[in-house]
Amino acid sequence: MHTRPPDTTQLLWQALERNADWIRDYISVPGSRLKEYLKWFYERLVGRVPPNASEQQMNHLVRREITSIYSKFRDRPTGTPYFGDHEDPAGGQFLESLELADEARECLEQVPDHVRKLLEDIYSMDEEEFSRDELARRLGIKRNTLDQRICRAMKVIRLRVKR
Repeated sequence: MHTRPPDTTQLLWQALERNADWIRDYISVPGSRLKEYLKWFYERLVGRVPPNASEQQMNHLVRREITSIYSKFRDRPTGTPYFGDHEDPAGGQFLESLELADEARECLEQVPDHVRKLLEDIYSMDEEEFSRDELARRLGIKRNTLDQRICRAMKVIRLRVKR
């Protein structure tokens, strides 16, 4: 009785499963998502399996593929520049914008509801430029009324900022 050798695609899947722990550790993937990664690697490698490949060759194929994809993100030789080694000069701007947003929110809480609504409407418009006439028309008020409300709101905000 002659036993048929396993299909090469089956050998590939077995190699991926054998190396699953190494793959998980190497690419730092959560265990719950490992199966998805294994399927993805399988699809990438299925057409490159050599005929009559040994278990060792399959392991080598799998590990070589994984390292070719992920080695640029880890295992860098010492002294090799990497984007993570450099500080982002704009990185502090995000924190500053958050702080300014918090200050703006605090200021808006100090003004009356109708003024806050007006300011929110002004800053939530999706057009790049608009005139005060257009804004007054959209709000259903006269231009002078709009100017007065904006002026009062700015005074309240300035007082709040001074405190």
